[in-house]
Amino acid sequence: MKVLFDLGNVVLNWDTQAIINSLALSDVKKRAIDTELLASPLWLELDAGSSSEKQIIERLSKSSILSASDIQQCLDSTKSSLLEIDATIDLMQQIADQKISMYCLSNMSKETYAYIKHRPWFNFFEDVVISGEVELIKPNPAIFHHTLEKFSIQAADTLFIDDSQANITTAQQLGFHTILFDRSAECYQQIKTLLSLQLAQS
Repeated sequence: MKVLFDLGNVVLNWDTQAIINSLALSDVKKRAIDTELLASPLWLELDAGSSSEKQIIERLSKSSILSASDIQQCLDSTKSSLLEIDATIDLMQQIADQKISMYCLSNMSKETYAYIKHRPWFNFFEDVVISGEVELIKPNPAIFHHTLEKFSIQAADTLFIDDSQANITTAQQLGFHTILFDRSAECYQQIKTLLSLQLAQS
């Protein structure tokens, strides 16, 4: 069996509230960052590759209390917040040691991917699909079909690991084995069991 990893909240920490709290902005502007950017359709445009960061900054700064520098501060903070989840990196090493093929399918902007793509653990992946680059986004089945075709893999022979129930549901409908990831010890053990690995406990 092959393994297809999501990135955010699977390999990398993603905590929007922590990002907002870290910003040197007023409470009013922090709320605007949440509602008008991070939890808005604009963020999905970034992930889908339909808008660039520059375009989002230009559009939002014209219609919001947020200045261009406020928005840029948030975008910079989102990137620097993407720290590795150590237990997942350990698991990936163990999977690699067993010669099991790993791949990546993540919703992420082109700019964020450019920021992180040189990290050494990307070498675990045989190939990568990033939503912003292919201009498709999970849970749309089209990005899963694109991924299967690009990687020349079969859903029935692939374990998909993601923290979003919507993404897991689509993957199940397409015939993937799935794990809804929650960082728990039980979740890590479930992955090891499905891969029939005899691995040391993390």
